[in-house]
Amino acid sequence: MSQQILFRNFELLEPSFGELRGGYQLLVEGDTIKELSEGPIKAADADVIDCGKRTLMPGLIDCHVHAIHSEVNVRFMEMLPLTLVTARAATRLRAMLDRGFTTVRDTGGADWGIKTAIETGHITGPRLYIAGQSIGPTGGHSDSRRRTNRFGSSNDCVCCNGLQFKSAIADGVDEVRKSAREQMRQGADHVKIMMSGGVASPYDPLDSQQFSDGEVSAAVEEATAFGRYVCAHAYSAESITRAARLGVRTIEHGNLIDDASAKLMAEKGMFLVANLVTYYAMKDRAKQFGMIGESLAKNEIVLQGGLKSLEICKRHQGVHHPPGGGLADRDHPLGDHDRRRCAAHAGQGGYIAGRCLLRRHPGRRQSAERPCAAWRSRQTSLPDHEGRYLA
Repeated sequence: MSQQILFRNFELLEPSFGELRGGYQLLVEGDTIKELSEGPIKAADADVIDCGKRTLMPGLIDCHVHAIHSEVNVRFMEMLPLTLVTARAATRLRAMLDRGFTTVRDTGGADWGIKTAIETGHITGPRLYIAGQSIGPTGGHSDSRRRTNRFGSSNDCVCCNGLQFKSAIADGVDEVRKSAREQMRQGADHVKIMMSGGVASPYDPLDSQQFSDGEVSAAVEEATAFGRYVCAHAYSAESITRAARLGVRTIEHGNLIDDASAKLMAEKGMFLVANLVTYYAMKDRAKQFGMIGESLAKNEIVLQGGLKSLEICKRHQGVHHPPGGGLADRDHPLGDHDRRRCAAHAGQGGYIAGRCLLRRHPGRRQSAERPCAAWRSRQTSLPDHEGRYLA
């Protein structure tokens, strides 16, 4: 039998209750909730933790993080060796767990090595779902090369700096197909593609359309064949509509969505992972950390559209809203804003949507989808073993 831990003397945060409730006991066996009871639980062999009236709650899920992106100005990643990139990622992942995020979905950059390091205990962090490299076309959101580099990625070593390691450039159906296959060969749980301009990338307009229909279809076809799905970086209504029409499962950001594109997403049961806190953080502090004027101007556009996007999606009930922020660690230069949204992640609807999104393929239940367990606040001093039982 797996090791058992019995939690007592806590205030239970169950989102469906709408309030904290005391008087419960909770038994964990291995990595699964075994029993939750309003009365005493008999478990003679269990380790007992007195929670001291602290709050016990489901582990939080963040559906949009970038574990290795440690620079606000993405091009600064070019100056970072992978040893430093990994060291920074380890610090950030531990911080995510300490802040209550027990499952996170990396949408570009983190690889199977970091994921395996967590699973084998070499570094401490939340359960990690990875995309490997995000894939984009030349001149698109994945392409942050200097304009003086006119020879593409063919003469850049992808193993020597963070900028080349985090993303892939692919042009044409065959290159996209090969790159998608490579990410899945490297253990990707989902395939990330770029379908519109971005804020952090300096040379692509927000409303630019990235990848042709054939290129997007190639990525979707390969992901589906492998039992995975495609998530797409997309801001504009047109890029969202194209993604929905071509079989993409999730939209990352989506700030400039309109009713027509939201209606299509709802009809297809798609997910919209908004990252609104990121834009407020960048407005407040990104300039001091090196973000250039062009990116700050684009940030202002998506900031204005962000809250409106949520109102639009509320009118179309089939659009699912899992929580995602991209700032789930205090060690990111903009990470303090994450405190503003922790409570929002505890909402039952967002939690359920997050778990549904993490299924690699619609309709297939994955073994990694375990029942949620306990989370401790950073102010507690409970024994070190509870981290192994987080959702």
